Amino acid sequence: MNESSFLSHLTGQWGGISLRGLAAPSFGMTAFIWPEPTLVALTMACGAYVVFDGVFAQMAAFRIRDQQKPLWPLVIVGLVGVSAGVATFIWPDITALSLLLLIAVWALVMGAFQIATAIRIRKTLEIE
Repeated sequence: MNESSFLSHLTGQWGGISLRGLAAPSFGMTAFIWPEPTLVALTMACGAYVVFDGVFAQMAAFRIRDQQKPLWPLVIVGLVGVSAGVATFIWPDITALSLLLLIAVWALVMGAFQIATAIRIRKTLEIE
């Protein structure tokens, strides 16, 4: 796909990209303004996700063992995932602070790039 067809494809998408660009920094700012409730919710969600991901990796490992494929990578991923999830619940403060800062910075940066992309697409529409 060349640049012209890519931009023409994105032409109809500028509104959605703008909305995402506004939502991401809003989430990031909320995390900075109300860190404690955001922190608790994100930590618990992350811990649960990682535990479930680890469990599903273990299930996948046991499903492929009958196909004579190596299952040890999935077993390791599953064990690490479950361990990380359990650690999240045992030491929520450390996990929460790291997670909050990572997500807040990510949201602000992604939002800025998405707004810039939406502006570029909008300007392309005005030129045509």
